[in-house]
Amino acid sequence: MKNLIGQQWENAFEGKGKPPILSKRFFQIFKNSTSFRIIKKNVRLGQNIQVLEAGCATGKMSVALASLGCRVVALDFCEEMVQNTLDLKRGAERYYGKLNLEAVKGDITRLQFKDNSFDLVINEGVVEHWLDRTERINVIKEMARVTKKGGKVIIIVPNGIHPFHKKWKKAGKYSSAPPMTLYSTKKLMGEMELVGLRKIKTDGLGPWVSFSLDNKYLSEIMGILNLILPWPKKQREKWGVNLIAIGEKV
Repeated sequence: MKNLIGQQWENAFEGKGKPPILSKRFFQIFKNSTSFRIIKKNVRLGQNIQVLEAGCATGKMSVALASLGCRVVALDFCEEMVQNTLDLKRGAERYYGKLNLEAVKGDITRLQFKDNSFDLVINEGVVEHWLDRTERINVIKEMARVTKKGGKVIIIVPNGIHPFHKKWKKAGKYSSAPPMTLYSTKKLMGEMELVGLRKIKTDGLGPWVSFSLDNKYLSEIMGILNLILPWPKKQREKWGVNLIAIGEKV
């Protein structure tokens, strides 16, 4: 079966050109973000930890994880994104030294890796684009297959039950991406459990940012509020811009 979602993303990325050279401050801010803090809290990172980012896009997550000493494979269906990730890696090495990061072209629906290969497999903003439930479950199953026993699978998706979701969609926030299924943490947890993942933890990311998505400078302020004035978990999962789920392979 062809990866039609990957082809849609490839078409969307085509001709976008190389990403800008990012400052060290960018990586510091990203590594201090709510999502990255949750990952560090729930997953052992560092030397000899093998990570797969399955659908790496720009590669910023892969670079951030590699900067902590992880051995990272960044995979994307789009060759242009693979090259952009390598460019980002080279730029980041000016700040962090040599990074153990390999970027490869591949298909998340048929990962080219052996069973039980990685300590952590992570995916952000990809799984939700398979509208067919069977196909979507297969993608999650592939992520779990290549994860070692005792390892973690992390999936981050847009919050499909956010009170502003329809407003954002009407305003064109998701216009450059393929159509998506609408996720809640309950739905995401249920699909991860279907492929055998257990001890699943969920959360909502960036509820304060919900009120500032159209203003870059206000978004930075709201990002700080996410860290110093956290919402209750139930409200984070309702108002978070994105949702995160972390499951363990048993």
